[in-house]
Amino acid sequence: MPAINLAQLRENSAQLARLFEQPELFVRKLHSFLSGYSDRTHRPGQTGDPAPLLESYNVPKPVIRQALLDIKPMTAEDSLAALQLCDALWEETNFEMRYIGASILGMVNPHPHGPVLERVNSWSNNLSDFQLVVVLLDKGLERIRNEVPEVLIDQIDTWLDDNEASVKRLGLHALIPLIRSANYENIPIFFRQVSPIIRELPPQLRMEMRDVIKELATRTPVETAYYLRQLITQNSSTDATWLTRQNLKHFPPDIRKSLQELVRIPQSEQ
Repeated sequence: MPAINLAQLRENSAQLARLFEQPELFVRKLHSFLSGYSDRTHRPGQTGDPAPLLESYNVPKPVIRQALLDIKPMTAEDSLAALQLCDALWEETNFEMRYIGASILGMVNPHPHGPVLERVNSWSNNLSDFQLVVVLLDKGLERIRNEVPEVLIDQIDTWLDDNEASVKRLGLHALIPLIRSANYENIPIFFRQVSPIIRELPPQLRMEMRDVIKELATRTPVETAYYLRQLITQNSSTDATWLTRQNLKHFPPDIRKSLQELVRIPQSEQ
């Protein structure tokens, strides 16, 4: 698509932000705003990422970034209006509309945190679009994750303790951005949370757990290697062995070598 006129983009975004307290008009204007920057030559899956299940305008990232930049100060000043706008945006069956709705939700003051968590739980119920699940748990929980992480830890515990694998999956996805957060330093709690699942890892959660271990190996390789060794040697966990093999490349060379010997996998397979 043609290059974006930044001055015009800022003006269009500012006009959109003026409708912050009028959800119905905001939604209507946002559809027009996004349509104006839509890349109509784009084909789903061209970038290598799975295509959203919902309709998408396929707008460039700077367009959404500018819209959120102009909305952010208003969200900080008026949580109620922000929540009402989030609700209106999430009603739309369009990927960008829900992305922006989740992002605004993540800007809402988390004191109290109830309104944000209620929406995350409600919106994630039966949500089949993988990209939206990731967006909701990453963007929608941003201020809770940064300002009251203990609240998020409790919510993740609730998800992981649920009997349904689909709910446990939410907990594992929510863990990933928290593990990545340099502001949160209580590393041992991550191992405590995932241990019960690894010991009896359901097949439908193997990929999610693999991704969690990848993030742990990247963030804290020494502790993660020790944890996996304990699971393999003391509990004879075949799932821990599989997770170790899947994530060997994410450990530093010296740790990778010792783990490789533990799980007896030839160098040629790496």
